[in-house]
Amino acid sequence: MCLAPAVQTVALAIQCIVEVALAALLGSGLTGLQAQLATAYMQQQSTEKRRRYWRKNLRVTALLLLLWFAVTFGVSYFARFLNFSFFGWPFSFWMGAQGSLLVYGLIIGFYAWYMNRLDAEHGEANEDD
Repeated sequence: MCLAPAVQTVALAIQCIVEVALAALLGSGLTGLQAQLATAYMQQQSTEKRRRYWRKNLRVTALLLLLWFAVTFGVSYFARFLNFSFFGWPFSFWMGAQGSLLVYGLIIGFYAWYMNRLDAEHGEANEDD
């Protein structure tokens, strides 16, 4: 975890408090430090939001790739053990002919749905959509 943005924000907050106190004592106007503090805070929040977004994106991608691998490699590797009737055909044959294609379509559909929802949740949605 990187503490540099948090330390910078705390330092700016302390500096802002000191300037406000001095300005109140001396009766002078405030400088642009408050704007700098707000900008630093927003950048920190934006960075954290992007990290959460990217972490969720990687997690769902890894899970879907694991599912893809299980359907592609697992079913063909364990085809002899998966020799039971499914819709009137051996399961391994049905998965090779039709089932894996259905699973791939479901993976793509789920990923598109999930990423649209995640984009909207984190404010990353395109205005073109």
